[in-house]
Amino acid sequence: FDPLSVATVAAALEQAGHDADAAASLAARAGGSIGRALDLADDDLEALRTQTLALVAELGSASAAELSAYAAELAKGPTPAGLEVLVSWYRDLMRCALDADDIGLANVDHRAALAASAAGLSPEIALRLLTVVCDSVEAIARNANKTLAIETMLLELRALVRRAAPPSWTSPRP
Repeated sequence: FDPLSVATVAAALEQAGHDADAAASLAARAGGSIGRALDLADDDLEALRTQTLALVAELGSASAAELSAYAAELAKGPTPAGLEVLVSWYRDLMRCALDADDIGLANVDHRAALAASAAGLSPEIALRLLTVVCDSVEAIARNANKTLAIETMLLELRALVRRAAPPSWTSPRP
């Protein structure tokens, strides 16, 4: 079967009792699957998504200790669901860095934050951010230590974000 359209999944979610905004957000992230959308509606998964996106927003200023603690939290469970959030975020960020349209964005409910994050970000850096996350997912699939792989990934992401950010200092006056 082909994936269902976002509109079809959203309509099914609305029929199941979700409000229109939540249904649209879940449908965009579900990859054309009503079952996946219903799974994503879980309060714990939504809290994890919120926590993960908050970390992404503060990644450049996060300390190594904060990243290490978050890596340990993210690594819990058989499949680190937070990694799916990171993959979708950085995939959307790359699309925004390339000035692509909104069609296919998984995080449409965070479009403004994506646009702000992509502003001034080169497509090369956006691709590197996505590659770091995908490489970590692959390493974990090959049975790497989840906590270590995620911690390393977060530190690499932080380094890339810091390099991409404009300097916070000003040059001395002549």
